[in-house]
Amino acid sequence: MGLEPLSEQRAREFRGLITNADPRDIGVGASQDQTNMQCLVSGQIQCRGGNRPVTFSNGIPSVAGQIIGIQYFQTPSDAIVLFQNAVGEIRVGKNAA
Repeated sequence: MGLEPLSEQRAREFRGLITNADPRDIGVGASQDQTNMQCLVSGQIQCRGGNRPVTFSNGIPSVAGQIIGIQYFQTPSDAIVLFQNAVGEIRVGKNAA
């Protein structure tokens, strides 16, 4: 069951996310802030799919706090995620499921 939008705004052309301009200069069809939205295709905006809990094969504990930095690496044998949370902890997770 999907959620229905509270309101809908249509623009003939979506100019994308523009973060380095005065709001009065960006014009119709552009955005300075996007919350839970993504632009994967130029000229299109859509709802972000959301979050889910992640379990790593190396058994690191749950993340405490908000993640403020993350980097992904692929090795021949593992998918490695290196991240830092808002309380300063740096964690390394392997093979997320």
